[in-house]
Amino acid sequence: MKMNGKTTWIVLGLFFLLSAGLIVSGVIIKQTENPKVAQTSSAIVATGQVRNFTLYVRDATMTMPDGEQIYVFGFTDDPNGHAKVPGPSLVVDEGDTVNLTLVNDKDPTKTTYSPDGDGHTIHLHGLDLPSQFDGDPMTAPDGQAVMEGQNYTYKFVATQPGTYYYHCHQSAAEHIQMGMYGALVVRPKGLPKQAYAGTPTFNKEYTFVLSEFDSKEHATDYAALYQGAGGEANWTQYQPNYFLINGKAWPDTAIDDNDNINATVGQQVLVRLINAGGTVHSMHTHGFHFQVIGSDGRKLAQPYDKDTVSVAPGERYEILLNLNQPGRFMFHDHIEQNTTNDGAYPGGMMTMINVNQADGSNPVPAMKMQPDPATLKDISAKMDKILDDANTALDKGNFDDTRKGFGLFAVAWDKSETQVQQASKNNYRAIEDGIAAWKVAQSDTKPDAAKLKAAILTLKADVDKLK
Repeated sequence: MKMNGKTTWIVLGLFFLLSAGLIVSGVIIKQTENPKVAQTSSAIVATGQVRNFTLYVRDATMTMPDGEQIYVFGFTDDPNGHAKVPGPSLVVDEGDTVNLTLVNDKDPTKTTYSPDGDGHTIHLHGLDLPSQFDGDPMTAPDGQAVMEGQNYTYKFVATQPGTYYYHCHQSAAEHIQMGMYGALVVRPKGLPKQAYAGTPTFNKEYTFVLSEFDSKEHATDYAALYQGAGGEANWTQYQPNYFLINGKAWPDTAIDDNDNINATVGQQVLVRLINAGGTVHSMHTHGFHFQVIGSDGRKLAQPYDKDTVSVAPGERYEILLNLNQPGRFMFHDHIEQNTTNDGAYPGGMMTMINVNQADGSNPVPAMKMQPDPATLKDISAKMDKILDDANTALDKGNFDDTRKGFGLFAVAWDKSETQVQQASKNNYRAIEDGIAAWKVAQSDTKPDAAKLKAAILTLKADVDKLK
């Protein structure tokens, strides 16, 4: 094709401008990939408020539903308070500048038997931050955790909505298990009733932090720190026996409204699931399928419907429940061993979905979390009768009838232990221990009558406390 001189210069000029544009574009793209430029770009989107949080390291003793006392250490926002497990929820909006200060002024890991202490960090799990704010002690500015007497401020701009969490990354196997974790939620800017821009609107939301305790290793850890006994806990032998939603096991999850779902028929409820523990939890809803709309701080391009979702350690999910029928429904871990308290069912990682009619009524009566005193008195009388008969048989030297009495008592206990557990955690544990003592005392071919009588009479005293 022929071109005159003028046309040639126009074409060449356009080609030159296009080439220059491509070169400039290439520089811009390359600079955006540069971490330093990306960090500057991140600061540019700081369009919201400045949020300042302070967390202190403290310890506490937590009581499980069966009365078991478990030593923990974790975070709190109250310098005069005990550790909260999980730690305080941190909720910010997209575009907010966040300053999170860790104050380590009373390190529970610094004791007579551990004079240096471990120190602690805060890892903001799921946020893509520069290494100095990542909370990994190996990449911290001083090459170590925040030691007692020190503090450190982690800084970031909340650029990405989603569900995250924070945890200590120093001696992580121990410190996370002992309770050093909490939820972090970033809401989309200007959209307080959506998990992400473009997702359905919800009426209510809940955050469920999933975790578990190995009470034996907690006791081992305490003994090593404060008694200098027993050696360090071996976390490769991790065998959890309490399974928690927001630090509580059933039936305690049914008491606090933050730990069970309460809504009106026709409402949509967002549930943020965070697995801060060390095992997989297979979360299942009765009565409803749910829509999974986000995972690990990102909106899903293709949401999907489920009634069971497996949440691995470190994973987070946002699920939407369309509550289109009234009633009361279970929401629990379908790994059924995890719905126990130290092996006793029901317990552990379960809670309720309570869906009321528009007038506030519900076709299913609410659970009585505290049994009727008359019921407890009846339970006590029936078990008392079994114990009296077993004791009479023992006085006559009839060990066979004493053993039969143990079997009858075990059956009666299976039918009533949940009600006793709800009425008194401490008494429940005492009766459980009494049953174990009776079993041991009669296990020999020729039992020790004195030990057997002591076990039965102690158990009878604990049963009488139910009246």
